[in-house]
Amino acid sequence: MRREELLEALALYFPGSFGRSSRFRESEVARDLIDRLLKIPTEPLTLTHLNQFLHLTNEAGVSKGFFGYYFLSAPSTHPYPVDRVFASGPGLNQNVVSSLEQLRWGLHRFFLDGLLYFVDLRTAYQELRRKSYNELEGFFASKRLDSAGMQARGARSFPSISSLLTTAISFRRWPARPTLRLGKERRYWLRICF
Repeated sequence: MRREELLEALALYFPGSFGRSSRFRESEVARDLIDRLLKIPTEPLTLTHLNQFLHLTNEAGVSKGFFGYYFLSAPSTHPYPVDRVFASGPGLNQNVVSSLEQLRWGLHRFFLDGLLYFVDLRTAYQELRRKSYNELEGFFASKRLDSAGMQARGARSFPSISSLLTTAISFRRWPARPTLRLGKERRYWLRICF
């Protein structure tokens, strides 16, 4: 991945720090961060490095569980298949982030979860960044639909639209209200009554 591609990817996930109009993007610190991230294939990213990166971009650090859940593993109990976040999943290293694709995959997974289950990325980050791996796994396992239970209930047949309309018309509870006819001299009642 080239520098420009990395900057575009970071602008998506950190718009305040790496967006096109950000002053930080042109700073020496940002250049050092980009240089460090470009070295990931030869110098993998650890939890400590990731937290330093987050602190330099004015974000709070993450727990070991968060790092492991989002960047180092593909949990089978997640509500959606995490290996399908991108067309091809990154090669996962179980101890460190060893490629920019793995870093981008973890960031993208967090964004998906934040938008799907919290609607607000800031709230999602504050809620999830402190959790352990087991807490995250349990939290997302509870969001799964019970597919085995749904299969055990069997197929359900749904009524047709015409039968629903026929039923709704035949069970009409109240007669139609008569039209209220008011002369011109009584039309002020409409303003008073309604």
